[in-house]
Amino acid sequence: MKFQNLIIIPLKLLSKGDTFGVFQLESAGMRKYIKELKPTSISDIAAMIALYRPGPMEHIDRFIRSKYGKEKISYPHETLKDILAETYGIIVYQDQVLKIAQAFGGYTLGEADILRKAMGKKIQEVMQAEKSRFISGSIEKGFDEKLSNEVFELIEPFAGYAFNKAHSVSYAMIAYWTAYFKANYKIEYFTALLNSSINNTDKISVCVNELRKTELQILKPNINTSNVNFEIISNDKGRVITYGLSSLKNVSETSLSKIILEREKNGDFESLSDFCKRVDSSWINKKILESLVKSGSFDEFGDRGGLLDSIERILIQINSITKLRNSNQSTMFDLFGEEVETPVNFIEIHETSTDNSQKMFWEQEVMGVSFTENPNHKKMMRIKQINEEIIVSLQQIETVDINRQHTFIAEVKSYEKRTSRKGSEFMIVKLELVDGSIDLMVWQNKLSEVDIWVHSPIAKIKAKLIIETEKILYGMIVQKSSPLKTNLICKIISNHKHQ
Repeated sequence: MKFQNLIIIPLKLLSKGDTFGVFQLESAGMRKYIKELKPTSISDIAAMIALYRPGPMEHIDRFIRSKYGKEKISYPHETLKDILAETYGIIVYQDQVLKIAQAFGGYTLGEADILRKAMGKKIQEVMQAEKSRFISGSIEKGFDEKLSNEVFELIEPFAGYAFNKAHSVSYAMIAYWTAYFKANYKIEYFTALLNSSINNTDKISVCVNELRKTELQILKPNINTSNVNFEIISNDKGRVITYGLSSLKNVSETSLSKIILEREKNGDFESLSDFCKRVDSSWINKKILESLVKSGSFDEFGDRGGLLDSIERILIQINSITKLRNSNQSTMFDLFGEEVETPVNFIEIHETSTDNSQKMFWEQEVMGVSFTENPNHKKMMRIKQINEEIIVSLQQIETVDINRQHTFIAEVKSYEKRTSRKGSEFMIVKLELVDGSIDLMVWQNKLSEVDIWVHSPIAKIKAKLIIETEKILYGMIVQKSSPLKTNLICKIISNHKHQ
């Protein structure tokens, strides 16, 4: 029973499409197909990995239908049944191409591999020669010419890009292992994923948003509870993940290590003055301090706006105390064997009350993700409650039907003009849904129409969703209060950046 669970538990995870962080299976399109496939074996996973590439992709739907008996499995000839049975009559692997050439065309496996390479290079003269050889070999083995041509045309497109079975099965095993870890050691696995992307705020943002879909909790940065890396601690809420401070922009791991070592040796920093007194000026600079404040790491010491306004005074205080400490003046009155405490000047922090939108902006700036509640997200969720068909999250996008129009509501975060390799201008607009962001590409012929909605806090999107290797959205983007008349051809790519 234990062995059975070892196999079944990860496969159930895959069948739900819960494949974020699972090797080879986490892209948007793969999530869709693996959910439809509902794999029941490593072989199923291996076949899907091999099929999910240009060319073989067109056979994925047939593969799934055949697995569940919704489409009759057929073979060009009974001779090929043993070769193609495991993949429901579909050529999936390079190995199958070689075996077909051997069984049908009379090739040795070595000769069949030469045939495969020739097909991959698509050199017309070589292809024609190999085709003639294949057909003559097939006829010699007793197959008629018409069938021989059909089989050659069947293997020809696969030969150049079909995946090696050994590679595919190896990838499938790693995919299974990662799914097993995620299913059975979820908090440990998410922590490892976060640490593997410690220097990539985009990936951390995607990971945090995926984590928030689960029952797990991640705490916002805190100078007294966070460490260099993302770590697991236990508190009154159970086991939670603490934010890795070295993932903050402009914060060095070396500096953080020294600050955290001081905290571990001498206890939590009780106040801003206590922090200034205990850290060394060589550990911290303006950029590091700003990032710590903007991330909310110093929230227990005061309002972020007031702390940022006082950055220069804080740094002067740290520098002064460090110089005093290094010159030994702090202990010159140590006449009775007791060290005199380092004198600390009072730092006046202006009384401010930073609003949530500013906090969110700072958090996005230094972390790529926000912990402060977004008021626009509340509005978007209220709109969804009124109309369940309106899409406000990436999670919804993963479940909607394709090839029909949908309405999306998203927050406009930023936009940037770029130039393509061909010299054409286009724009990338970052749109935020309640659980992650997507990039909107606006092509040159529609740039003049962008201004009517790009400065709006929330954009309304009427579009048809087409899933290929990524999520691709074609449709109309309009300002929330405008009539549906802005015909923008656009492309939305899911951002895990779901890759």
